[in-house]
Amino acid sequence: MSTTTNRIPGARNRRVAHALLQLHGKDSKFNYSSFLNYYMHNGYFTPKQCLLLVSAFHKNMIDFQSEDFRISLRKDLHKGQLREMPFSNVKLIWTCLSKDQKTFYNEEIAKYPIKD
Repeated sequence: MSTTTNRIPGARNRRVAHALLQLHGKDSKFNYSSFLNYYMHNGYFTPKQCLLLVSAFHKNMIDFQSEDFRISLRKDLHKGQLREMPFSNVKLIWTCLSKDQKTFYNEEIAKYPIKD
């Protein structure tokens, strides 16, 4: 990992920062600092942010640990993002969701529940 990510406290936070930095290295238009600042301030990403990141990681063949990319569903806005998301997109971020969030999706949103 770079010296930039070594200064970030917590192994999970360093892994998130490292993956974001790798994405910036492959896509110079990617706003690394904006995503990292949001994550470090809030401790999570929104469903839309997570979808953008996971899609970009796959596109650029960047290894990442999906469980490190926490998603918040506390606000109605974030729940709304998940509700409006096409099924195929939910499947992309599925492994980033917690057990309770998966249950919420399957019981409250899904027409066709997703099984692990």
